[in-house]
This record gives sequence, structure tokens and C-alpha cells, in this order.
Amino acid sequence: MSIDGEFLRNVEVRTDERFGNSLSALSIIRSGKLIGVIDKEATNDPNALLILNLIKEADDRNQANITLRQIDNRVCFYESKTPALKTSRIIFTFPEIRLSDH
Repeated sequence: MSIDGEFLRNVEVRTDERFGNSLSALSIIRSGKLIGVIDKEATNDPNALLILNLIKEADDRNQANITLRQIDNRVCFYESKTPALKTSRIIFTFPEIRLSDH
């Protein structure tokens, strides 16, 4: 399990009544950037998993700014489009994978 340090410096945790705790962008995160990897066959860092858990699922696929890709035994998190600064939650839509398969 790993999370990109630059990504961590560019987000903050925010809390609101509707979404609870979630990540929001503080500065521009370039599209296509690999921001995290979960290895389904290794012991993953619980702190990194907690941070990735703050990335919420989007109600609308067009709103999502994170893409998940499964590559072998790893789930990779990529920035798919630049989130609006200060106002945009970091959100994703689930593709056809299951994180609990292994």
C-alpha cells in the first residue's frame, strides 16, 4: 500500500453533515497522476487505507475525479481530472472490480 506524498500535500480532510469526513483538493493535482496503490496480496499500511477511505464514491460518474484500475493483484488510484480547488471533494466511481476478492 502506498500513497503519493505530493497528493497528500495537496488535499485536506473536511467534514460536513451530508458527506461526513472526506478529502478535498487544496491545489491542482494533475490528471493521470498515480495517487495510491493497494496490493491485495500484501499487508497494507492501515493509515494509508484510512486516508484512501476518505475518497468518497460519486453519485454521478461524470463528477468523479479519481479512476480505479485493477492491475494484477493491485488496485491503482489515478487522478482522472483536475478537481476544482477548495470546493471539490476527491471522489470516484467504482468500476467492475471488488476490493474484497482476495
